[in-house]
Amino acid sequence: MKNASLFLAGFLVACRWFRAGANAAPSPGTTPRRLPPVNRPDNFDKSSGAFTGGWPATLHLAHLKKSLGVVALLITLVSISLTSCEEEDKEVMPFALTSPEITTTLTQAQYANAFGGCTGENRSPALQWQNPPSGTQSYAVTIFDRDANGGAGFNHWLLIDIPLATKELRQDAGNFSGAKLPLGAMQTTTDAMLAGYVGVCPPVGETHHYVITVYAVREPSLGLAKEALPATVKAALAINSLATATFTVTATH
Repeated sequence: MKNASLFLAGFLVACRWFRAGANAAPSPGTTPRRLPPVNRPDNFDKSSGAFTGGWPATLHLAHLKKSLGVVALLITLVSISLTSCEEEDKEVMPFALTSPEITTTLTQAQYANAFGGCTGENRSPALQWQNPPSGTQSYAVTIFDRDANGGAGFNHWLLIDIPLATKELRQDAGNFSGAKLPLGAMQTTTDAMLAGYVGVCPPVGETHHYVITVYAVREPSLGLAKEALPATVKAALAINSLATATFTVTATH
């Protein structure tokens, strides 16, 4: 809208400039230029059967040059407007992360089944992302409980080196076996000292918030080992990420 208004304003100014130049009288001491005859009905001589006379109005050469300048100005304004509109269209499509199975709360499938008294299925949620920024070479995904350990948090899943062609993870991609991962992706050690998705299980009577994040990474690989600690992985992501997309869900026990 802003660029359209700018273009319209420039167009109106250019038109007024053109009209003023076309209607102005020649400067004193100069000779008007006459353009070639124009075949118009009011120039037709019935007795001779031919068109006669010249252009009904004269334009000074300087005014013609000014008109050409106006045309150049309009072309420039159109080019700027179209370029800006393309940039705005790109801004309307942000890097986004969603899940086909969860929106605001985790399901029983994402709860732990081996500790804390929870009896879930220990399956990581299915995830999808789109519109990565230019320059992205790979992705990483993390799930972090921001309320655990007195607010220090707990890393439930760290998945790095996801190939650029991958735009989704199916449910249970975080299986400890690694068999359901995209080719080339690698799970690193969580705060439970296990490489894979660790199901959630907040203390009885509490509701925790789980931040799910996908990172657009500028390198094909972070070059880390599977045993890399969560702090090391998070530091590497902070340095090498072009953008992140995230959403938060809750779980209650």
